[in-house]
Amino acid sequence: MRSEEPPEPWKSLLQEVDRASAGRIELHCIGGFALEIGYGLSRTTLDLDFLAVKPFAQARFIDQIAGRGSELAKKYGVYPYATSDSGRPLGRLPFTW
Repeated sequence: MRSEEPPEPWKSLLQEVDRASAGRIELHCIGGFALEIGYGLSRTTLDLDFLAVKPFAQARFIDQIAGRGSELAKKYGVYPYATSDSGRPLGRLPFTW
């Protein structure tokens, strides 16, 4: 069954990112997280794979506040992760903007 809200600990992590952000952030997600939210398939995953972020300038903010190794990632044990549509990781942000 499809979920209207992310399960914990994702919900709490994303709420903290929302509270810390200066404005609206939109993530275009793929992978296990997207399967769980979009289709209700139970997929245990530690990362939230995303292909795009709007506005793009917020990608660096997301990595700094919630990316792998951040205080929020340590607190919740999960983290957002920028990836490519081929499934290969884009690596750690920042990129050359």
